[in-house]
Amino acid sequence: MELLSRITDWAKGLFGLLAALLGIGVFAELLFGSFLGGFSVVGNIINVVGQFGDKGFVGLLAFILVVLFIEGRK
Repeated sequence: MELLSRITDWAKGLFGLLAALLGIGVFAELLFGSFLGGFSVVGNIINVVGQFGDKGFVGLLAFILVVLFIEGRK
């Protein structure tokens, strides 16, 4: 049980770090434009949200599950 707790804590920390880096990436792109050599953080977020929308009801349901998962981590 101790191992599972450690893995869960590690995954939560990693997820928090990635969320922070995503936020910094969006903020930096808004300030400086595309700073990663053609890699657009905002453009990729728009593409992912668009893919959810292209799938219709199943995409909406998947999007809701992702949001609930993220909200549950706080």
